[in-house]
Amino acid sequence: MIYFRRSLYALAAFLFCFFSVISEAEESFQEPITEADFYEFPFVLSATRLEQPINESPAAVTIISRDMINASGAHSIADIFRLAPGMVVGFDSGYSPVVAYHGLSSSYSRRMQVLVDGRSVYEPSFGGVDWASLPLSIDDIDRIEIVRGSNAATFGANAFLGIINIITRDAILDDGISINTLTGSRGTTINSFRYGGELWERTDFRFTVETQDGDGLKDLNDDYQINTVKLRMDSNLSQHDFFSLQLGVANSDVEHAAGFLSPKTIQDSSTDFIQASFSHDLGGGDEFSIQVFRNSDREKENWQSGEVFYDRDALKLRKEIEAQHIAAVSPDSRLVWGVGVRQDEMVDEPTFNTGERLKISMRRLFWHVESHLSKRLLLNAGLMYEDHSWVEAKASPRLAFNYMLDEGHGVRFSISRAYRNPTMFEERVDMRFKTVSGVELFQLFDADGNIEPEVIDAYELGYFIGVPEIRGNFDIKLFQDEIDKLIRPYFDMTNSVLSFRNRDSAKIRGLELQLDSQPYKRTSIFASYSFTEIDSDDLDGNYSQSAPKHKVSFLGSYKFDNGLQTGLVYHYVDEMEWLGTNDPLDAYDKLDLNFSRQYKLDEFEAEWQIAFQGLSGRYADFDNNVVFDRGLYVSINLRH
Repeated sequence: MIYFRRSLYALAAFLFCFFSVISEAEESFQEPITEADFYEFPFVLSATRLEQPINESPAAVTIISRDMINASGAHSIADIFRLAPGMVVGFDSGYSPVVAYHGLSSSYSRRMQVLVDGRSVYEPSFGGVDWASLPLSIDDIDRIEIVRGSNAATFGANAFLGIINIITRDAILDDGISINTLTGSRGTTINSFRYGGELWERTDFRFTVETQDGDGLKDLNDDYQINTVKLRMDSNLSQHDFFSLQLGVANSDVEHAAGFLSPKTIQDSSTDFIQASFSHDLGGGDEFSIQVFRNSDREKENWQSGEVFYDRDALKLRKEIEAQHIAAVSPDSRLVWGVGVRQDEMVDEPTFNTGERLKISMRRLFWHVESHLSKRLLLNAGLMYEDHSWVEAKASPRLAFNYMLDEGHGVRFSISRAYRNPTMFEERVDMRFKTVSGVELFQLFDADGNIEPEVIDAYELGYFIGVPEIRGNFDIKLFQDEIDKLIRPYFDMTNSVLSFRNRDSAKIRGLELQLDSQPYKRTSIFASYSFTEIDSDDLDGNYSQSAPKHKVSFLGSYKFDNGLQTGLVYHYVDEMEWLGTNDPLDAYDKLDLNFSRQYKLDEFEAEWQIAFQGLSGRYADFDNNVVFDRGLYVSINLRH
């Protein structure tokens, strides 16, 4: 029965494409050809730090545009990433997502770097990203670039399996007032206010306030409340100088269900950041830029269960400064190089059994060269050298060749080596539980220390083609990732505690397909498929089952004459098991459908949207006890 149902969903997606294309075909054939009808490859920045057409990138890249975000009907940032081939998303509660690429992930996704406007939001203590308390509104996002493959040569050790770079809109694009409200299933409400304009000559700003509330999932204690305030200011200081300043604060109160030791609890978190960047156009294609940021995260949790008393007030800081220089070495070659210094600090007595401020420092030097060796052959070569305070300095190189078989299509081959440094938790954890009076009851975690970085040798063979007839591009990726010294927890029988060690290895191989197309002016289609196979001895975890073997995603949107727009999203995810859950998931699918329409009301622009999510029925995407059902969400937006 389930295969019949999935066939119906696949048929629905096909019919969506067929009828939307047919409905425009006659009209389109009668229209004169214009410059807009000629297709050009989109540009990406995140693969090398150089702006390149996607067909000249040394790695496979997925671009999620603002239009795709709107057409998906998603109100959670993490849900958008389901579209990328090889990427899976799971919710371990009604508000807390986990995003992973090529598996090997627990509730903390430690092997993928996440950037917001170039600022790392990777959590330095436990690893991963706390998506729920990120000071970011989905409506501020301009586009998302996902580099599907190891990218440590460009962005450092934690870009082990790939990176997500979220790019927000320039402040000048949000002139005026925007008010948005969303309400829907599971007690979800999201209210946002946005105001932007010219602060003074050649200086624009955007101010965003957003509140989110939800009741979580049925039978789970996972209510949440999240408040976010963010300011962005962009200034063209001169014809050649640009300055940007961003500030953000997010406060969240989230419920945690009863755990192994703890009762139902509420965690209070406060996250803030400040980020400043400056760039100077040196002329002739040369540019100098510098960026500095500071992230701060404070978490409070207090509970008592029997004799066990837990009182946590943790502070985590990340500070970084980075400078880079782009130089046009010759008419056929460009170079980007730079230096950076980062320091992570944290105070977390219950986790590390000390009230001292623990520190990790890191210094790095990077460079990347892009050179057209001939009319058809392009070389991309890069190196990241990192000196970490805990581990021996490492160099992460990458070498890639793109060969144009003909105008609009070609092949790429890349080989790289990268490392993932251990987190503070993996290296220094010393978690002990005590009574109210401070008497130690037992020790749960005790790190061995001296953990070596994980290492990956990644190989990629790709074929890309631009198809002007459908205003789109098609990408095929064959890959093999050989990973050694995997860091995983194990039970130390001698001391009866959990600890971490390097022991296991994994070989990941597979195939990824991606199509991004606008066959007609009102119709957009994005489709992806991935086949992933993991071979591991599974000594310290079920690595071989940590990624779905097959995954399919589809997004189609169509705009009618009267301003109505519809979007259809379908995902199929094969069976898998997230690390640490010991809870295999059955294959599941997810079908979403949404409708929206824009109006002009005097001086106001108005838009409503109705989104139906999970029309295919109940599914679990992380834990079989965390089950999602059908949902309905209605939003209204007013702009002036």
